[in-house]
Amino acid sequence: MNIKTIFKSLFIVAALSIMGYYFQDNWASLQEYEWDIDIKLMLLSSILLWFAISGYIFVVNYILKKLTGVKIRFIQMYRIINITNIGRYLPGKLWNMVGFFMYVEEYGLTKKQITLSIMASEVAGKGGALFLGLFYFLFSTKFQNLLPLMIALLAACLIVMHPRVLEKIVNIGLKILKKQPVKISFSYGNMLVFFLIYIGVWLIYSLAFYTLVKSITPVEINFIHFMPILPMCWVVGYIMLFAPGGIGIREGMLTLTLSEFMSPEIALTIALAQRIWTLGVEGLNFLHSMMIKSDTMKK
Repeated sequence: MNIKTIFKSLFIVAALSIMGYYFQDNWASLQEYEWDIDIKLMLLSSILLWFAISGYIFVVNYILKKLTGVKIRFIQMYRIINITNIGRYLPGKLWNMVGFFMYVEEYGLTKKQITLSIMASEVAGKGGALFLGLFYFLFSTKFQNLLPLMIALLAACLIVMHPRVLEKIVNIGLKILKKQPVKISFSYGNMLVFFLIYIGVWLIYSLAFYTLVKSITPVEINFIHFMPILPMCWVVGYIMLFAPGGIGIREGMLTLTLSEFMSPEIALTIALAQRIWTLGVEGLNFLHSMMIKSDTMKK
């Protein structure tokens, strides 16, 4: 057994252990709530979440192929991302990317190719979420004064998306790491396409979450008003580097924003249920992915 295999095994065991801890911790908190769940809607929300996650995997694979010319079958990218994605729950935020590097390198991609693809995906994905987040502040009665800040953040993201700007940022990081600089050859048009596709994926995430909420509480919420909440809270949880998987930050933001539509107690319950719901689907995806054999084993 080589060092990479040992590291992969330790990575999976550690991440699963922490996922299990968070699942148990949130489940204990939720047991105090008097549930009246619509099972059919709950199941539908989980199916929609699976489609959203699969949509994300499709976009990552599409970007990788578009920027490197290397084609990895969707089922293999599904396997890679669902296995490495549990690394988000480890402290440090970057463990899922470390795992992604290890698995994708086996397909002959260089570290520079993988780095550029990840950067393009992350910037376009978070930009799409910020774009949808604008709509929350347009409709919000409590936080409309923050709309200019959101517009500024989105504008900054659209600037960073430009290949020349992104290239400079990447090369500053590579210089700090004493690595050779890279040259970005893809266009701003490519990045805008990635940005638009990610908006579509976020809308599926939002629909899944909306269905989850409707399965728990009869509160009437306009989907247009509700749609931006999860993408916006997801990004806020993501940029808080000290919070593994956005744990705590996303729940706090969800409670705060959902309180505009319902009581704070129900909002908190939904925020915690959202974590259990996400962990459950990600856990099942992980188990399924572990059963898929790697293409690289055949080589």
